[in-house]
Amino acid sequence: QVPNPFVAPATLVIDTDDGSMTDAAMAIYRSTGGCGGSNLALTQLSCVLGGSTNGATMPVATFGAAVLVPGEILYVRMWRQSGADGTFQICARRTDLPATCSYTLRMLDSAGDGWDGSFVTICVDPVGPPPPVCTNYTIGGALGFITFGANLGDLVTVSYTAAGTFQNQISYQLNTPNGGQLFNSGTPPATGLQFNFVVDGLCNVPPAPHEDCVGAVPICDVNTAQSANPVNTGSVADLNASNSGCLITYERRGVWYSFQVTATGQLGFTINPFPYGVSDYDYGVWGPYASITCPPPGPPIRCSWADGPSLTGLNFTATDLSEGVFGDSWTRYLDVVAGQWYLLFVDNWYMTGFAFDLTFQLQGGASIDCTFLPVTWVDFTGVATSKGVELGWTTGSEEGTSHFVVERSSDRDRWEPIGTRAAAGTTSSSTQYAFLDEEPLPGTSYYRLRQVDIDGSVSYSTQVSVNWRMPMADFQVYPNPAGELIQASFSLSNEDALNWRVIDMSGRTVLVGNYAAVAGANLLTVPLGNVEQGSYLLEITDPTGQVLGNTRFVHF
Repeated sequence: QVPNPFVAPATLVIDTDDGSMTDAAMAIYRSTGGCGGSNLALTQLSCVLGGSTNGATMPVATFGAAVLVPGEILYVRMWRQSGADGTFQICARRTDLPATCSYTLRMLDSAGDGWDGSFVTICVDPVGPPPPVCTNYTIGGALGFITFGANLGDLVTVSYTAAGTFQNQISYQLNTPNGGQLFNSGTPPATGLQFNFVVDGLCNVPPAPHEDCVGAVPICDVNTAQSANPVNTGSVADLNASNSGCLITYERRGVWYSFQVTATGQLGFTINPFPYGVSDYDYGVWGPYASITCPPPGPPIRCSWADGPSLTGLNFTATDLSEGVFGDSWTRYLDVVAGQWYLLFVDNWYMTGFAFDLTFQLQGGASIDCTFLPVTWVDFTGVATSKGVELGWTTGSEEGTSHFVVERSSDRDRWEPIGTRAAAGTTSSSTQYAFLDEEPLPGTSYYRLRQVDIDGSVSYSTQVSVNWRMPMADFQVYPNPAGELIQASFSLSNEDALNWRVIDMSGRTVLVGNYAAVAGANLLTVPLGNVEQGSYLLEITDPTGQVLGNTRFVHF
């Protein structure tokens, strides 16, 4: 119950998450006087007992300008309501971020015991002379999140440092203001610089995933099978008790499709899981609509939740319109009329990770079609690696595309082509591309894609920036365990002004310094005389904040 002081912004959210203590209360105090003068006086502003989204019995409080005085020092006190004493997490964040766009970093630990010293580093590099601002984040429990701001044109980089055990329990995500996902680390997270982007005028809000209704894949070519391998349920809960019909477990791993009928007739389709006999795919069809509305406003007009790994869909012999677990996997075809729109949801009930093909069967003159944009961009990313700069991009659909030209610039003014990739031509399916810049420029470079159509017309992608340098070689730390000092030996391809720091298991920096490195072999000596015994991480970065090397050591 020791109170901790902080300086109040104009608006403030104080949120908590449980650890070994699961039921807590929190009070916020305004202070007068001070500890040094032994005349500290506290006036309670609020007392909160629960309501956090991280745990129903953990407190959360929001304060606005009517309560807070910007710049004043407040105190927060936490105590146990019931159950055991123990650990907890507390996060204070402002809601009036002084920036154009806000982003949320969500950190998770599946075991619930924290990251054991691992941390994510977020760097925001403004346009112009101000240096980048880099901050480390970690958690001591199951979940934690922070929100940070960035302005138009700022370069944001995301790095990860692995310092503890059980990395297969750790993951993190970076989300946009509308909840869209910019980056997902997966488990275990890779170390070093993992993701970067330049803040754009739309705050980098990504297209909706095809696992969500609003990201439904348009079906335009019925002569080509649609193939997909859904991996999650998306960002939106599209199905509920009022519109799910026979899909009584709602969304599993699924893909949404949309299509418009352009000629009247009868329509069926076949969902073929592969390899055959492994996955149990179910489906629902909604419509007919004059235009697509998400989520579907009512139950599906065709639906199968039949159990078992087999072919499924609409055929021309079935008579039932919906079926449950004991169905035969087939329901009746659709009588369709030109101009009608339909939604189709296909999900993998077994969640096996195996894909499916979707093919259409039309009779009586029926047809479906749609109109493409030349290219629907999904994402464009660049990552610095020891091999060079790895670029990747994804298109949601293409029509009449010829090829992509990869262009690079050091100043966003003069661009040079460094390679090409052949395009898919015409497709309604998602297509992924990759390119390796094997000879990147030292420092920060900018990349864009020039997309060229078959008819010669040109369009450009958004830009990504990547900071690259030759990686540190032969990085070793000794002695380990260390006594009064520790030394790090390494080699660099060129001289540079490096920064180093020693970080404890909670992610707190306990020592910092700089080092003038030379081209070739280097030996850095770090004194540890004032450092308490324990386990630590020594990290070396370049002037931009890029991690060149790090390793764990024990100080006794």
